[in-house]
Amino acid sequence: LDTYLPKLVGSGFRVAICEQLEDAKKTKTIVKRGVTELITPGVAINDKILDHKLNNYLASVEFNGKQLGMALLDVSTGEFLVSQGSKDYIDKLLQSFQPSETIFAKPNQQKFKEYFGSQWYTFTIDDWVYGEDYAKQKLLDHFKVNSLKGFAIEQMKAATVAAGAILHYLGENQLTNLSQITKIQRIAKDQFVWL
Repeated sequence: LDTYLPKLVGSGFRVAICEQLEDAKKTKTIVKRGVTELITPGVAINDKILDHKLNNYLASVEFNGKQLGMALLDVSTGEFLVSQGSKDYIDKLLQSFQPSETIFAKPNQQKFKEYFGSQWYTFTIDDWVYGEDYAKQKLLDHFKVNSLKGFAIEQMKAATVAAGAILHYLGENQLTNLSQITKIQRIAKDQFVWL
């Protein structure tokens, strides 16, 4: 595993890790096995896969008319960032943060390629995950709050949808211990010099 996992994930493959789920001594039939972890380039937390000098961002893009939303999460550090804006602004964020993996709703596959090119490692998920109510509830449940006002992202609908979709995706990949993700921050446009 230590030899091949970094090579497979580094090449852009999704790797399912299956383990024995019951004790072989306690059963006389075939021992039950199942997927215990799913590792993708954006959700890798294994020290052998990560480059300790770089962030390993998982990005999520929400297509909502002219306002696109984006969320960036480094699962290993818990850094969780959101922003929204035009397609050109979201493209600048992609170029600057260089996410290892980008997720978005299946119906937007062609639109993503058209807007941002095909050089990114992408994965599509069901479009219902990008529903406003569902995504917002995922964030409220994770942070154990009644409102997102304390994070100053309440009015950023497209960005919060993208962020909620990331949390859903982590759950789908068997990542359940997310205690390192304690806050979510806006990316303020005036905090960066675009080169």
